[in-house]
Amino acid sequence: MNEQRRNVARTFVYEGERYARTTLKGANLLRPLVFGRLHELVGDPDGDRLLMPGVRSYTDADYEVARGWFRRCIDAHPEIEGELSTQLAFCERVLAVVLDQRDIEHLEVERGRGRRLARVFRRGSVTDQVRCKWCGHYTPYVDPGEGFGYLNSNNCERCGWSYPAPHFLWDSLDGLAYSYYRGSMGERGFYDWFEENFRVENKTTWRGG
Repeated sequence: MNEQRRNVARTFVYEGERYARTTLKGANLLRPLVFGRLHELVGDPDGDRLLMPGVRSYTDADYEVARGWFRRCIDAHPEIEGELSTQLAFCERVLAVVLDQRDIEHLEVERGRGRRLARVFRRGSVTDQVRCKWCGHYTPYVDPGEGFGYLNSNNCERCGWSYPAPHFLWDSLDGLAYSYYRGSMGERGFYDWFEENFRVENKTTWRGG
């Protein structure tokens, strides 16, 4: 993902106005910013037909299905590739990881309970475990909107990285940029990873040191 690093500034423009990514307004504009650009590039009916199934599958941590939909969408609309690049990269990252014995034991327990291995939704919340978007191993699900990564209250129990469950908006380039510039992540590795893959306006100071 770092072959042609994209510039990621501390600010962004939405409807002619410039906003700082690290403000509450910046966070609240993430949804219209990301989906607004996607709709402009894909439009209807392909937005519902090609894009949204991928968005839903990604949110369900069904990385293989999401990857397929994202690729179909890119094939039909090549100009959208940049908008899906980070989510697609997370799919590829997870699917390249070989499950270890601990993962296999988790899947066997799930089979024994007779429950489907995909994510189960109840009252709008995902239960059970998901494959961490950073390390690819199974970890208890925690809603990406809950807790604080830098306080270790939303972290993968396997690799320790913040916000392991996938989230289409927060895993977009704009969402990751918000996390980077705001210092939302608790591990130094995230900031190194972000700087390796994107050209930052100025480096963020890691809260841990």
